[in-house]
Amino acid sequence: MQQTSIIAAAAVSVLSQICVAVPTITILGQQSRAGGLSANGSVIAGGALAGTPGGYMHLGRWTATGGFQDLGLPTQCDSWRVEVPPPTAVSPEGSAIAWFINYSCTGTFKWSESTGLQPLLPPPEAAGRPIMPVAISGYGGLVLGSATMPPSIFGDCFAMVLWPLAGSPIFVPPPPDCDSAIPKAVTPDGNVIVGTCRRAFPSGLTHAFRWTSAGGYEVLQMPSGYYLGTALSVSPDGSTIYGWCQETSAPGFLFCRWTNGIFSVVHDFREPHGPQDPFGRPIDASWDGKVVVTPNYIWIEGQPSMQGLFQFCVSAGIQPPPGSITKLSLDGTCFIGDPGYQNTSGAFVIRGLIDSACAADFNNDGVVDFFDYLDFVDAFSIGC
Repeated sequence: MQQTSIIAAAAVSVLSQICVAVPTITILGQQSRAGGLSANGSVIAGGALAGTPGGYMHLGRWTATGGFQDLGLPTQCDSWRVEVPPPTAVSPEGSAIAWFINYSCTGTFKWSESTGLQPLLPPPEAAGRPIMPVAISGYGGLVLGSATMPPSIFGDCFAMVLWPLAGSPIFVPPPPDCDSAIPKAVTPDGNVIVGTCRRAFPSGLTHAFRWTSAGGYEVLQMPSGYYLGTALSVSPDGSTIYGWCQETSAPGFLFCRWTNGIFSVVHDFREPHGPQDPFGRPIDASWDGKVVVTPNYIWIEGQPSMQGLFQFCVSAGIQPPPGSITKLSLDGTCFIGDPGYQNTSGAFVIRGLIDSACAADFNNDGVVDFFDYLDFVDAFSIGC
């Protein structure tokens, strides 16, 4: 028994090396455009050149093990070119992808290994209107879209569109007191959707929302002194929503959280810089709220402030890419970026932002050591 314990402790000591984050960068190809990625970044979707530079592009996906997979174009399209990342959604495990195309044909399309590329037909209420894919639940069970609707006095209006795996598409109008509702994320089981709605005239202020098929919309409230609530991500069980908000007394963005509808502030992005807020608006957050990105800055839990993309790359010893961040993986370990309009250098992915989850880190202290082994033995001895 003693010898077994010594061997186990030695194994834990060796395993500690696999939990250290080592940032790396990969350029996905000349003139490539990446619009979405799976929960851990092992699958990235977008488009890349088909054949010689300067030619037309094909839809495709990059996998961590197989490189670029050319998925061609829908039969309705004879050509496709994009100067910016195409609106793209990827299911958490990477088996289903949806794109919006507007070139030689216009429409929303879904790909899976079993069906190939297929059009996603709009519901009658959104016929003839652009519908951008936003998110996909596990294994393609539900595709979540955002339909552009007639504008109001405050600007463009949006409404949710749901494509279930079986059945007809579903149009979900905004809540009664809102003129627009933009979905952002869906839980892996497809049961909870979060996003941002805009109050109708005369307010025009935004609020984060939570939506379920059984209960409809729940507009998430904030205490007096806060406004412009916006949802960015949702925990897998749908209980916790992360986003940003602002204080009425000072400009700048706060990282906010709603847990079972209860509001709290996670981090003040204005500190230590004050209300000048040089970082810009957050565009994405991991589903545990430990990583937040703006187009040019990164915040990781434990950091006092955001870190610039260029600074992050230099400190990690990798070549800073031209361009900006476009999408963060749900687990917060990587993000994709785009070189910018008419830049031919190609999309990129930076991995290793934070340590990947380690099963050996039994006590969740971020370090795999002998204490994890002792805690495991104690738990095993106690039983259920």
